[in-house]
Amino acid sequence: MPCEPGGNENKFSLVRTNHSVQIQVGNLAFEHDGETVRIKLDPRFVSDFLRVLDPATTIQVELTDSQSAAVCRTDDGYGYVIMPLAVDA
Repeated sequence: MPCEPGGNENKFSLVRTNHSVQIQVGNLAFEHDGETVRIKLDPRFVSDFLRVLDPATTIQVELTDSQSAAVCRTDDGYGYVIMPLAVDA
């Protein structure tokens, strides 16, 4: 599930690839600060983090590059680390 800013800089696109066909799963509004990062995360681990949160919870996701862990945090101190998958060239 590659995650990257879409055409609009304030949208975060979730894309699923199935047999070389990309399907856009959804867009999330976000604030972007820094360089654009293309990272591939296992959707099961992203879901594990999100499903325990109240829908109104604000999260912060720190991305360094496509090979470093995504660090997810909430305002109340909950943290979660997601290791990336290899990005196809």
